[in-house]
Amino acid sequence: MRRVLPLCLALAFAAPASPSLAWLLYPDRERPERLIVEIERSFGDAVPLRRLPSPFDTALQEEQGPDALSFRWRYDRQAQGLAFLRVDSEGRGALELRFADRNFTPGGRLGAAVVLAGKDGEAMHTFYVRSVRNPRPGPRGSGGFSAARLELSRPPAWWRDVDEMIFFFMIYHPIQKLDQEGMWRAMRNAVERITDGKGTSQRG
Repeated sequence: MRRVLPLCLALAFAAPASPSLAWLLYPDRERPERLIVEIERSFGDAVPLRRLPSPFDTALQEEQGPDALSFRWRYDRQAQGLAFLRVDSEGRGALELRFADRNFTPGGRLGAAVVLAGKDGEAMHTFYVRSVRNPRPGPRGSGGFSAARLELSRPPAWWRDVDEMIFFFMIYHPIQKLDQEGMWRAMRNAVERITDGKGTSQRG
């Protein structure tokens, strides 16, 4: 069983219309200097950056080094998602999302969205990503892996105003018969229950 930091949080859920706070923070077992934020709730799990230890308590991640802070969640026992945010001192940011999909339902797709919200709680920007099926089999299974990188340039002051990251992850089964645009639309509809359509967005 992993050893969780004393500052690990498992907070009470907010009202249904608001993001939940139920994430866990702990050091990487193999690289203790790296921190992992584990997302517990699939529908709108908010991570207030101010509650992370310094220097991880800001969206400007240029001092932490590559992959020093990662966000992770599980779709089920066979699939998981990871996210890394990097922002340099000039305000050039990139969010990388990775999907590891082993033995997942044939024809199924995975989706994820990350909302950057300000101190007033309003959405500033939303990233939407869906998995891309890898034709090559993954280790120990028939699934595959995919990754997407979305870039966003804003002034450094804009990034300093980012107060929290809100995570969503979704599973779309073949029986839903969603084409690509239908999947994007379903993702947007789910997330806009919290963002109320505010802020900019991009998909990749």
